[in-house]
Order: sequence, then C-alpha cells, then structure tokens
Amino acid sequence: MSENAATKQPSKWSTFWAKVALPFKKTHLFFFGDTKGLTHYRDPISAYQAKPKMWLVTLILLVIFLGLCFYMGKAINIQDAFDRPINWGEIGKSFADFFTVDWNYFWGNLSAAKGGFTSGVFYNCIITFCITFIATSIAFFLAMPLGLLASHKLFGKKAYFSEIFLILIRTFPELLLALFLTGLTGYTMFTAILSLSLHSIGMVGKLYADQIDEADLDSLEALDACGSNKMQRIKMAVLPQVFPNFLSVGLYRLDINIRTGTMLGLIIQQYGGIGWNFLLDFRSTSFSRLGADTFGIVIMIILVDLFSSALRKKIV
Repeated sequence: MSENAATKQPSKWSTFWAKVALPFKKTHLFFFGDTKGLTHYRDPISAYQAKPKMWLVTLILLVIFLGLCFYMGKAINIQDAFDRPINWGEIGKSFADFFTVDWNYFWGNLSAAKGGFTSGVFYNCIITFCITFIATSIAFFLAMPLGLLASHKLFGKKAYFSEIFLILIRTFPELLLALFLTGLTGYTMFTAILSLSLHSIGMVGKLYADQIDEADLDSLEALDACGSNKMQRIKMAVLPQVFPNFLSVGLYRLDINIRTGTMLGLIIQQYGGIGWNFLLDFRSTSFSRLGADTFGIVIMIILVDLFSSALRKKIV
C-alpha cells in the first residue's frame, strides 16, 4: 500500500514544470480558445494538430495587428502637439464667449440685412427636425415591405435578393449620399430628405427582417391549413406580433437621424438646417453664436429623445 501511494504522488520536478507551463497554457487559452479546459492539449504540437487553422489565423492576425501598431506609432509624432505654444488667455476668452449665448441670433431677432428670423438658430432647428421627421417617416413605411421580403422565415432563399438590396442602400453613410445627390437634385431640402431616408430604409429594413425572423410564427401553419394566401398570413399572423417592435425601431431611428440631420447642413448648406449655421459661425470664430448653435442642437436632441423614450415605453 505504501509503495502504490508513493508512486501516485507527483515528483518535485513534475510539480515544478507544471507551474512553469501554467502561464503558457493560460496564454494559449486566451489566444486560441479551449472549451475543454487548460489540460486539453499536452503540448503545442498536439494543439496545432487539433486546430491548425486557428493557430495560423490567430498568428497571422496578431502579426498584422502588431505591424499596424508599429507603423502608426512611427507616423504619429506626439512631440509636435507639445511644441505648439498654448495661449491660455485666448482659450479662456473663447470659452467665456461660447457660454455667453447670443440670444438675438438664437431667436432670429435680426435685421433683414442679416437674414432675419430665417437665419436664426430656432428656425433652423425646426427645419432640421422637419427634415428628419419626414425622412424617418418615409423610411418607416418603405422599409416595411422590404423587411418582410428580407425575412428568411417568410420567403426562404428568395429573401437574399431583398437582403442584398438593403445592404447596398445602407452601404454609404448619409453625408456621402448627400454629396452624391447634390449633383442630381441640387442643394435643396429634398436632397436632405432623400439622403436621410435612403440610408434609413436600409438600416430599418434590416432590423425589421431580424424582428420577423425572431418572432414565433407557428400560427402560420394554422392559416396554411385554412387555405389563406401569403398576404393574409402576413396580415393576420406576422404584423400583429412585430408591429410594436417596428414602431420602437422607427422611434430609435428618429433619435439617430436627429443627430445625423444636424450635420447635413455641412453639405447642403442653408437648406440642410442648423449644420450650415454651425459651419459659418465656426469659420468666423464667432463663439457666442457657436454657443447659440450648440444650445439649440442640445435642446432639440433632448426634447426628441424624451418624446421618443416616453412613446416607446407606452408602445412596447
């Protein structure tokens, strides 16, 4: 009994090497994964034979990542940022002007020579909200049939056609779409609405399709037994389940578009809303007007966010 017990006890060397190998096993678990514990692989060779692709792919990605970090580190010269002189007095004056809001400019109490009410922050925030609301409403309704057609539960492999179309129209961000559309429709509010709605259709349609695929559609079998057609099945079994989620997605997209819509003025100029005011005031370094622009944007976003959050809680 004593001899058998002695043979079962690990030697000092085996205990030592087990402690030495433990960090390497943990490193292997971190980079390559192991669902069966740290002792699944006896050595690197057995691990490579078990999962050679994972080793190679991870090693290649690690080398590429380290190479990019080294390249970017050489390209960035941090010393230049510290060599530039800092005028703290000018910075303090700019901050003071920024928080001294020009209320005449905010409400548009300006002379006709300066544009009057239509050049004020309040008016342009209303324009931005109207552009955003119209674009989101268009996307909400037009994305619905595309989302239904992109559902694999409803249309199987045929859904790939609608899915690819949704991917294509959401590939380019709103600002790039606005740049492209200005050559077709000019610098108009229609261009702003079109650029926002096109990208929103792609994003909202994808979310609609995901909501339908995650829904419980067992009731479709009962409707099939009754001899109902495709449209009747969608109307009676699909839409009642997913429509509250559709409304929630639409409100969430409104939150996103109201933020994106503030930047459309950078491209579409005075027809894009508050973004054009912000750009002009930034170029002229009029910090009191920049403060008015920022105040208007923040208040508009907060009000829309509070409204959509309250409405979403009632719907869902």
